[in-house]
Amino acid sequence: MKGAFNMFFAAILERMQSLISCSGYSAEVHYLDEDADEVLVGEQLQRERKPLGFIFLGGNTCSFEARFSAIAVPSVLATTLADHLNFGNLSSVGIDDTAAGRRAARFLLSRGHRRIAVIGGNRAVSSISDQRGTAAGHGIPAAAGDCRPERGPSAGTDRKGCSSADARGEHRASGGRICRLRNI
Repeated sequence: MKGAFNMFFAAILERMQSLISCSGYSAEVHYLDEDADEVLVGEQLQRERKPLGFIFLGGNTCSFEARFSAIAVPSVLATTLADHLNFGNLSSVGIDDTAAGRRAARFLLSRGHRRIAVIGGNRAVSSISDQRGTAAGHGIPAAAGDCRPERGPSAGTDRKGCSSADARGEHRASGGRICRLRNI
């Protein structure tokens, strides 16, 4: 599971573990930092633990494109769409982050908001964070005002081991900057 302190994933994981247990199987959860390569970890677990399958909660499709061919067991990439990946043993369940970011921005604009902050993970290492930020920017037409991204401190600074998906880690990484912004 990517994002050791991810509150969104916690609820999904709890339900999945219950369903797996009720089916007579056991689930082993491995928590990864958001920047970790989940496919490399899957390769290692496949060699060492011999699992019947994988459910990847969160993932970077670039990692799957580059290395998933080494995974032999049935797998599901949850919360990230992988329609474009052509692996017979990989399915996905997720949302289109680009469309969702665009829709969220347009919704706020339709309600009269003009100064909109997009807060997310490290766009340099997280394709999901990059898609959300880009889509939100595309959802804000030039007529709505200045749409230039305002960059904060590097998302990788002052993490102290916290995942990018952790709200406390995000606050520390931003240096509390969002609290100082006016009119947002």
